[in-house]
Amino acid sequence: MAKGNVFSRPCAVCQATNAKYKCTTCLAPTCSLGCLRSHRDRPCAAPASADQPDADVASPTPRPLGAFLPPKKPIPGLTKSKNHGDGDDEDVDEESEEDEDEQQARIPMDKLMRLANTDEVLEALQSSRLRDVITRIDQANDDDPNKAAAREAMLLEALQTDPEFAKLVEACLGVVRAP
Repeated sequence: MAKGNVFSRPCAVCQATNAKYKCTTCLAPTCSLGCLRSHRDRPCAAPASADQPDADVASPTPRPLGAFLPPKKPIPGLTKSKNHGDGDDEDVDEESEEDEDEQQARIPMDKLMRLANTDEVLEALQSSRLRDVITRIDQANDDDPNKAAAREAMLLEALQTDPEFAKLVEACLGVVRAP
């Protein structure tokens, strides 16, 4: 596999060659938060087709924002989301209490989009060390059937020992809990 500079794509706004950010809608590369904000001021659209990935960029499949650790208890202020299933309503009556709690704890898409565009979160995620902490939590004991418990333990440890991680979590919760 050939090594290359990850930031070699030109900025869609000012054409600088060190694009570090991407628009969450159209994936246009930008070099700074200022250019990203400038790009967001103009209407843009999602890429035409997911079947034709950009040959210049080999990036891993992004994980959903809520994939890191689903909360055990509902977060105050969140509304219960509708079932995002395949439309099969026959099994709705048979959902367990745990499934109902999980449904209630889902974060609505509008709040996830707001979270993805929060400057404080975007800036914090530029730290490779912080991204490593999140990755370690996300991949905690993948072979363990109790991986949720292992992830929760790592999350609590990171919250207590890493002020930068705690600040990111507070910023995320601030967006999620906002009306």
